[in-house]
Amino acid sequence: MRAGLSYVLAWVGAALILPLLAVSDGGVRAEPRVLDRLEVKEGPDSSRIVIHLNVPASYISHAPATNGDFIRIDLRPTNASSDVSPSTGREETLTWSPSNAVPLTKVTYDQPAPDTATVTLAFTRPVSYKVASGSDFRSLIVTLPRAGAKKPAEPDAVFLPEPMTDTSVRPGAA
Repeated sequence: MRAGLSYVLAWVGAALILPLLAVSDGGVRAEPRVLDRLEVKEGPDSSRIVIHLNVPASYISHAPATNGDFIRIDLRPTNASSDVSPSTGREETLTWSPSNAVPLTKVTYDQPAPDTATVTLAFTRPVSYKVASGSDFRSLIVTLPRAGAKKPAEPDAVFLPEPMTDTSVRPGAA
């Protein structure tokens, strides 16, 4: 009988406490994420990493310029018409399982100030890349060219056009 009574009291206690925990603020609120998702597309000549954001942001710059085992992309968040209002001091991470073609391990979003944000990509080895902003201002595109990809053939010599001679007739000229 005692075991049954303690079992009932435990359920009654849980029934009383759980709703209070759900209603109380507790000082912690889940904010919507800024990093929405990663999309990786592998092609014959290159692979493309698309980082989707839940807030619009303007691309400012990135470093290193063309290759390395990480990329730091500087952004300026533009919170206009956004359901997500990123707070300062916020850091978010998306992880990825690296492959031979895309040795990406993680993407981190950091916003130290209201008008400054950084997206950092970490790779398992140095890679060559090109960085661009998506036309929707809610995505970043990182293209990784394949090491053995064929490049367009370059001519051995560059032929410049011959200088043009003015053979036109001008009014008033004899």
